[in-house]
Amino acid sequence: MKYIQTLEINEFLLEKSQENYDAGLNLLIVKEEFKGLGIGGMLYNHFYDYLKQHQAENFYLFTDNSSNYQYL
Repeated sequence: MKYIQTLEINEFLLEKSQENYDAGLNLLIVKEEFKGLGIGGMLYNHFYDYLKQHQAENFYLFTDNSSNYQYL
């Protein structure tokens, strides 16, 4: 249910921005037992490298404050 709420907020914000993005990232999950090991950062870097390889000029990164772990 929480993810559906996130998608609805994301869709609203994208529509309101009136921008066109080459890509977007609105969900990045790391299993609780693997948090704090840098896996989130590695996943994000892989995503970013993929965008560069495909010459994406801009992307939308949806963030919220309901996460239970601080991303460093």
